[in-house]
Amino acid sequence: MTDNEKDLGVAMALLERFTKMTLPRALEIKERVDRGELLSQRDIDFLQQLTERAEEIRPLVERHPEYQHDMV
Repeated sequence: MTDNEKDLGVAMALLERFTKMTLPRALEIKERVDRGELLSQRDIDFLQQLTERAEEIRPLVERHPEYQHDMV
């Protein structure tokens, strides 16, 4: 398996996790904030993890600009 094939597999897994788990949770948090509700510690922890994960995948996205539209 080539590095490009590995990167593609990782990108597909990340995109699936994002669409099925991360995005719905982020939108749920946004809706609550839009209603003026405060973030819980759980929400803050989730957003912090999201930021950390984004930094972790930055090298993958930088190696493959073709993914940037989908992942950034």
